[in-house]
Amino acid sequence: MESIIMFKYLNSILVFFVALFSLTVSASQFKEGCLDNRWIAKKTFRSKSCPSTNGWVASHLFNRDSDLVNSNLENYCVYEKLLFGVSPNTDIVPQELQQLIDDDKLESNIAKDCLVVGPMAAPDVASVQENELIIQSGKKFLPAISSDIYPVRIALLDTLPSANDATQNLSTHSPHGATIAAIIHKLTCEDKNERCYASLSSQLAMPYISVEHEGEFHVYQDVYNGGYFGSISDLAQAIRNEIISWQEQSSRSRLILNLSLGWDPESWGGINNQPKDYKADVASVYDAIEDAVCRGALVIAAAGNQGNDSTHDQQPLLPARWEEIAAPSDKRCIELTGEYPSDKHRAENNGSLVYSVSGIDSLGQPLKNTRPLAKSRLATFADHVTVNSAITDKEESMTGSSIATAILSSSAALVWANRPDFSAAKVMDIIYQSADKLEYTADFYNVAVTDKQARRVSMCNALKEACSGGYCNMPAACEWPRTHANYSATSLFTDPINKHFMLSDIPSCTINGRSCKISQVKSGVISPWILPQPDPIPCPNCLYIKSQAELVFETSPTYSGTITQAELVVDNTVYTLPNFNLGDRLKIENFNLDPATHHAYISVLIDGEFRTTIPLLISQ
Repeated sequence: MESIIMFKYLNSILVFFVALFSLTVSASQFKEGCLDNRWIAKKTFRSKSCPSTNGWVASHLFNRDSDLVNSNLENYCVYEKLLFGVSPNTDIVPQELQQLIDDDKLESNIAKDCLVVGPMAAPDVASVQENELIIQSGKKFLPAISSDIYPVRIALLDTLPSANDATQNLSTHSPHGATIAAIIHKLTCEDKNERCYASLSSQLAMPYISVEHEGEFHVYQDVYNGGYFGSISDLAQAIRNEIISWQEQSSRSRLILNLSLGWDPESWGGINNQPKDYKADVASVYDAIEDAVCRGALVIAAAGNQGNDSTHDQQPLLPARWEEIAAPSDKRCIELTGEYPSDKHRAENNGSLVYSVSGIDSLGQPLKNTRPLAKSRLATFADHVTVNSAITDKEESMTGSSIATAILSSSAALVWANRPDFSAAKVMDIIYQSADKLEYTADFYNVAVTDKQARRVSMCNALKEACSGGYCNMPAACEWPRTHANYSATSLFTDPINKHFMLSDIPSCTINGRSCKISQVKSGVISPWILPQPDPIPCPNCLYIKSQAELVFETSPTYSGTITQAELVVDNTVYTLPNFNLGDRLKIENFNLDPATHHAYISVLIDGEFRTTIPLLISQ
């Protein structure tokens, strides 16, 4: 019986850190879904604004900045106690608030704020992250797609059922394939019409589902709805099936195989670059890829993310590591296929068998979940990526080299659709030469390579390079956030539960002064094959609005874990954020930060076990 090897989804969520500074914040207390430390009141005519009292923060419930005047709504107030001294699980009005009632400043109908209104749908948290993707990938400045463009075929070998149109069935068990499809569709298509640089096909490479029953795990295939993982031979079959489908259905188009998956060669075989020594399952994938390349296909694979085993999770995954092996020569292709590579789909011996890609953040640094020895020559932004998709509602926010693979495949499709006369090797050379240099060198590469510098891919730069000389429609300019910032967010969604504070009113301590308590917190990383993969991030909208000197910390009501002990870290100062609930929106005013000189992030405790940091998006 064939053994099942779990392919790693290369989009591991957040990476958790040890020994971050922790300050205790008490948890909210509930009675039948009500918050003991949060009360809603209505002021009387005696008070022009919400009356203040010791130990409580008073604010208006409704936004008063709007031009829509309602004299009744303006009277509603929120009272929140930062330091917990409220008697839990009681309906007795706290003494300070009762005094305001006795003084005729508040009406007597004061009540606890109860969580009985739940969201009917997830909020639109994707807009900020999508804008970031559009800027960081270089798509923002692309010209309109010409009507005579013939789309490149991108095959997703993933969790989606096999189909010539990958968008036919995106309601699958796993969101992984659907998310990859949505990202590629967003990057290669125009929003206002149906013109695209790429068409999407799919081959099911991960068909297996594991179900627990009476303490035992049962594994079965679901070819109609896809699975969560697959065997090495499943991948080989998927590659071959795609080549056949391509030749039968759309041989006119160029083909890119998108492999946002992989296996650990140290555990499952293929650790050396000697194909003759591979076991049959590993060899079957190698041979299927070699056949595809002989027929002119371009193979792009994810370098891999680090999992739980830091001792062994060092090397790049396969097939990505086969970038070290040269593409087959014409002679080799004739031996394999019996045919000489045509001019249209020729194989060139100056390229690689596979092209790998790794992920970076907006600063151009390797993602924290990058495998230590798996940094590729090509890298793309791949930090908390999601899109508002017109083709599926299955996509999720993901981080890792799965996303980098999708972005590089989109970039290659852009170049190839405009320059179909290029070979696969030429396309990748154009992308590399047009990319910005990063501050590190690659860990693995083709032996024929002389330039080992890692580079950051830009769709705009790649098209500009490919079209030089008037061969195609060039972009007018390629602007790029080359330094520190994620200048992307333009809007915020609102939530009725808002908390407004001044930075100076929040308790703080200094790291250099050693007045902060240091706690060793358990570290953990989600296993790459555990779903949901990944979980929606706790704060999809941690936004610094520079022009208004405001920090908005908007938590996701769909996050499945618990987040406590939230801290704002600015250089060497740690601010203890007020207690909050998922779905709440904290706004901190008088927050002046220069991203060029200051280092700032949010730190939260996840499920009471480990800490994670959350980056701040920046809006001018």
